[in-house]
Amino acid sequence: MDGRPRVLHVLGSLHWGGIETWLMHIVRHQHRFDVRHELLLTETRTGAYEGEARRLGIPIHKIPLRNGRVAWFGKFSRFLREDGPFLAVHAHDDPPFTALLLTTAKRAGVPIRIAHSHSARSRGEDYPLSRRLLRLAAIPLAKAVATRLVGISEDALAEIAGAHWRSRDRASLLFYGFDFGRFRGAAERGTALRRRLALPPNARIVGNVARFSPVKNHDLLLRAFAICRGQCPDAHLVLVGAGPLQEALESLADTLGIRSSVLFAGTSDDVPAFMAMFDLFVLPSFSEGLGIVCIEAQAAGTRLLVSDTTPAEALVVPGASETLDPGAPAPIWGAAMARLVGMPPPEAAPEAWLDELERGRFGLDRCIAELAALYLPHPPERASAIARRRP
Repeated sequence: MDGRPRVLHVLGSLHWGGIETWLMHIVRHQHRFDVRHELLLTETRTGAYEGEARRLGIPIHKIPLRNGRVAWFGKFSRFLREDGPFLAVHAHDDPPFTALLLTTAKRAGVPIRIAHSHSARSRGEDYPLSRRLLRLAAIPLAKAVATRLVGISEDALAEIAGAHWRSRDRASLLFYGFDFGRFRGAAERGTALRRRLALPPNARIVGNVARFSPVKNHDLLLRAFAICRGQCPDAHLVLVGAGPLQEALESLADTLGIRSSVLFAGTSDDVPAFMAMFDLFVLPSFSEGLGIVCIEAQAAGTRLLVSDTTPAEALVVPGASETLDPGAPAPIWGAAMARLVGMPPPEAAPEAWLDELERGRFGLDRCIAELAALYLPHPPERASAIARRRP
């Protein structure tokens, strides 16, 4: 143990996903913090990022969430008593779980308890009423036991702190911060990737990067692409991801007669190369807490067609994106897809879009300084030094 105060991040796993990707950007820069980051995972399966996190020296604890949450919180309480002390417990889950997690942390004497909202699920028209009511019931408890309420966008923060979060001293935005270094040279890797995937040289590539789950609305995406394909015969759709709906989506592609022009590419640790390969990135999600993949598409210089539930904060580059209602019919999405994928590349070079993102709200230095201040508030000169700290 290196003697720094310990911060325990609690989340499901370290599989490829928005929360996990951001958190890996953070722990790769562990040396720039005055605290020690540790992870507690509730899933037993080994996530894609887990090996890297261990190589970085990040302690990983696991308490499997198997047979009911009551027993789990008893184990969590014992863990805090026996493996502590922790300066902070940083919860990255939905309000019902977060509320009970931070209640347990408070009883164990953990002084800093952070409820971090990464989604705006209740805004999605697909969100079940029962879960909406459970979420609403849990929010007052989460607010009562958390010492800090944090959101990755205004919509996400409202999910945990309420619509009037601006009037709450304990509520704040924390935009994700990224190391955009892997987007340098992504165009060349994208060209090589296109050859490796055996995509036709003249094909116009529509792309999507998302877990195959209902909220991502892949059903609409496939139906819209079938319309697009009728108007733009050289269009191909590349889906990057995995999830429980993959078999059903492959079957739907067969039914729609587009299977030969749809590639299920699996997961990847080089999303920048895929984004650079795409001529158009499409994300028709019912809801997004922020939409990391939208930021990644812009960093690669790729146009976007996304749902209007995507937080405006994620659509950084002027003129790079168009939005549609995720409930709009497939012909509307398909026509927009065909029009945008057939357009010539943006006049601005991809590097110009990347530079704009690096200078803006999603820069890593800014995020590290603001995150560090959640754990150990610093005077301005100390916060500035943390932001500049390098190996």
